Amino acid sequence: MDKEFFTPRTLGDAIGVSQSSLKRWADKGLLNVEKTAGGHRRIGMEEALRFIRESGVTVVKPDLLGLGSEDLEVQEDELSSADRLYYALHSGDETRVRSLVLNQYLDGRPLYEIFDEDIQPAMARIGLLWHDEVSGITIEHRAHDICLQVLADLRFRLPRVFTKGTAIGAAVPGDPYTLPTAMVSTALRGEGFSAVNLGPNLPIEALLDEAKKIKPVIAWLSVSHLRKAHILRTEIKELARELREQNTFLVMGGSQIHKLRLDRDPYVLIGKNIHELVSISRGLVANIPQSSESKGEFS
Repeated sequence: MDKEFFTPRTLGDAIGVSQSSLKRWADKGLLNVEKTAGGHRRIGMEEALRFIRESGVTVVKPDLLGLGSEDLEVQEDELSSADRLYYALHSGDETRVRSLVLNQYLDGRPLYEIFDEDIQPAMARIGLLWHDEVSGITIEHRAHDICLQVLADLRFRLPRVFTKGTAIGAAVPGDPYTLPTAMVSTALRGEGFSAVNLGPNLPIEALLDEAKKIKPVIAWLSVSHLRKAHILRTEIKELARELREQNTFLVMGGSQIHKLRLDRDPYVLIGKNIHELVSISRGLVANIPQSSESKGEFS
């Protein structure tokens, strides 16, 4: 996917400031501006979003940046962000979902907070709809796809600055859910990890094989659906020990993780939610010197 750029005028109009203000910010090193072969100033999408998020400026014309507008109804003023997301997902409004998530991110909320407090509760409510009518299944599948599309879009917009090393992960064998491990991957990217999501239903030996090849700092496993817990428990214990031998830490989470009874295993670190998983991962690398090999970039 080609990198997207904005002219100073477009970005200025989007955030309600003059081109001269943008120039002053660029001169002070607050905004990184690139130049075309013809000498024209351009601001990359990633840099524009970074500047908006870190400076706290208000986006007055989000459509100019391709973000869309929330266009909230008056009666929704009292709804929480999770409720608004639920109604947008329920109605299948992908544009609205993207706008809600991106605007929350630009307002400074950590990705793990948006995932834990908005997306997961909204999807949990939607997951109950099939109990009432068969259309609930269709609504859930559509909402799941919308969330994946929005995550992919958000992932593309995140700064590609990986200072904390590589992390790889997946959902355990027999777990078909793609959204939890995709959220983990995106949250870790937002924290500066070069995070590689290997998807759902991954054999344990496949994760170990990949880990031996690229030597990640962190490996994660999501457990949202569980089959043959006693077999999987043994496989994970062996995996964790082999990973630790090469200085890779295994971090696990998910709604069914408690059924594996791994909380006393010294080689397995467990997070109750994405926030805890991110915090654990952040703490693990805090005192580890990063080599050039551990800063590789993955798309």
